[in-house]
Amino acid sequence: MIQQLVEFSVHRKVTIFMVSLAVIAFGLVGASRLPVNLLPSLSYPSLTVQTEYANAAPAEIEQLITRPVEEVVGVLKGLKQIHSISRSGISEVTLEFGWDADMTSLAMDIREKLDRLELPLEAETPIVLRYDPAQDPIMKLSLSGSSSLTQLRLLADKKIKESLERIEGVASAKVQGGEEEEIQINLNQGKVAAMGISPEQLSNLLGESNINRPGGSLKNLQTQLLVRTLNEYDDLNEMRNLRITPVGLPSVKLGDVATVVWGHKDREEIVRFNGKEGIMLALYKAGDSNTVDVAHAVRATIQKLERTLGQDLKLNVQSDQSRFIEQSIQEVKQSLLIGGMLAIMVLWVFLRDFRLTGIITTAIPLSVVATFIFMYRADVSLNIMSLGGLTLGVGMLVDSAIVVLESIHRKREEGLPVRESAISGTSEVGGAVTASVLTTIAVFIPIVFVEGIAGQLFRDQALTITFSLLASLVVAFTLIPMLASLGKQKSNDGLVVTKKVATKKAGSETSVKSNSNFSFNSFTGFYRSLLRVVLRFRWLTVTAAFLLLFVVVQLASSIPSVLIPQLNEGEFYFDVSLPEGTALPTTTRVMVEMEQMALSLNDVDAVYISIGSRNVTGGLSLKNKDENLGQINVVIKDRSDRDMEQRVSQILREKYKQFPEADVQFG
Repeated sequence: MIQQLVEFSVHRKVTIFMVSLAVIAFGLVGASRLPVNLLPSLSYPSLTVQTEYANAAPAEIEQLITRPVEEVVGVLKGLKQIHSISRSGISEVTLEFGWDADMTSLAMDIREKLDRLELPLEAETPIVLRYDPAQDPIMKLSLSGSSSLTQLRLLADKKIKESLERIEGVASAKVQGGEEEEIQINLNQGKVAAMGISPEQLSNLLGESNINRPGGSLKNLQTQLLVRTLNEYDDLNEMRNLRITPVGLPSVKLGDVATVVWGHKDREEIVRFNGKEGIMLALYKAGDSNTVDVAHAVRATIQKLERTLGQDLKLNVQSDQSRFIEQSIQEVKQSLLIGGMLAIMVLWVFLRDFRLTGIITTAIPLSVVATFIFMYRADVSLNIMSLGGLTLGVGMLVDSAIVVLESIHRKREEGLPVRESAISGTSEVGGAVTASVLTTIAVFIPIVFVEGIAGQLFRDQALTITFSLLASLVVAFTLIPMLASLGKQKSNDGLVVTKKVATKKAGSETSVKSNSNFSFNSFTGFYRSLLRVVLRFRWLTVTAAFLLLFVVVQLASSIPSVLIPQLNEGEFYFDVSLPEGTALPTTTRVMVEMEQMALSLNDVDAVYISIGSRNVTGGLSLKNKDENLGQINVVIKDRSDRDMEQRVSQILREKYKQFPEADVQFG
């Protein structure tokens, strides 16, 4: 079969050339459509059932919510472990399953069981949450200016949020901070009590007087008209003039027993940027969208919005996940390019022939481009793992081509014609080359079937290496013999020298080779001397090898092991927790002091904090809002300086130890 493929490639040069062009075209299209992410998609086999029960104590939550939920969901198939947390106002029951579990089906089963569960009427409907690291916000924006916090919040909710959510790839935008508007009705308790009206009756009256609901339809022989009952308040005066006494009694208006004013809700969270309050917008992308493309579209929209906001309002990007992704991907791409260039240079140093180097060099870009086609079909994204696998495979891509080309040249030196040498040389080593590639693939392909986080992380890398090696094998059996069969047989001072020339000019050939390959001859002589010594002292060599193995094993055990090395993005955060029940003003005071400490460091570029809430990694919306919670995000000036990031974080850790009342955790 290999010989037939080689013969077809040698005799159908135009066909192979056109197929190569088609591979390049499809490969480039596939590469342009590959999603760009920092890491492969990770999925944890765990689900969390969250139920809110306002104003309930932890003991009540445990008895009325947590235990019934555990009894209902504790009989699911494949459940490995279940644990729960009951806090004031909220219950969290976490279920852990095996790595082969169908999480989508399990989530549906849990929802069906929860629908039949009887809980207190005041409790909220239980929701099922799934941890997904891809659901972290890709960007965080800050809105600040001379306007009031109420106006900034209204602008963020009504204009900026809507504009950002219209961008393709943006799933949602979450607004934090500022002051939310509300209409406040402050009752005169004495007057209301004297009239015998309760606050609950007034609340029902206000709701029934503010109507916007369907009213049925009107039909005739030709048309059908939909009717709506619309009676909404237009301004505060309408509310003040609302009659609150029944018909037949003296008319008393709401404004006579209460003051109706515009106000803002009780503040539950505060956001600050570099010492000033503002508004934060956290952007979340759709699951299958490209993080880098979405971030570029958001930045373009921000530029348009800035022209309409006015000079006193500033919309800035505080955190951008795509910036670190682009930097990491670019570094891997540069390593891939440098590795390819070094491989080509090494080939030229050994072959000393531009034509031979050029033939083998075609195997690298063509195999890489062909790999993108398989990556696109296998849903492998461009991330540091897949590109790392491609970089690792670059050095192995030319192995098959070198073996095939050397076999072809050996046949040419034996006097075979150009085409016959290409066919015979490739066919002769075809089995060995195939076995070599398949043995390498056999090392990596089992990783695809590994379960757990390690399998999800290294799956893309294993598939990329496999695809690139298979592509290089096909190139070695098609394009390489086709290119080697081009042209006429010529003598060469480097590698290709016919028997006739070698016989007639043996002396001159030897002198030229010795001059051009002096460094290689020197290395060969050194290796011969070393080999003689090793063979002479066999037992000493074996003993030294075992001693070296023992030392390596001892050193390997002392090397720290982690799943993923620490990623330095030039930004880090501290989670701050004060004792349960701490009021927002107290939390604010502590957080502001920590903020000032961070801003006092010369290496710090920006600091933004959230008070009364904190972001939860993985998009899992557990109870991350409470007046005793906070988060400090620190951005250093030189994002590429890893030592600076470690130094600044260590300094802040020591400084934050001055607050014994706060539990500070570094993230």
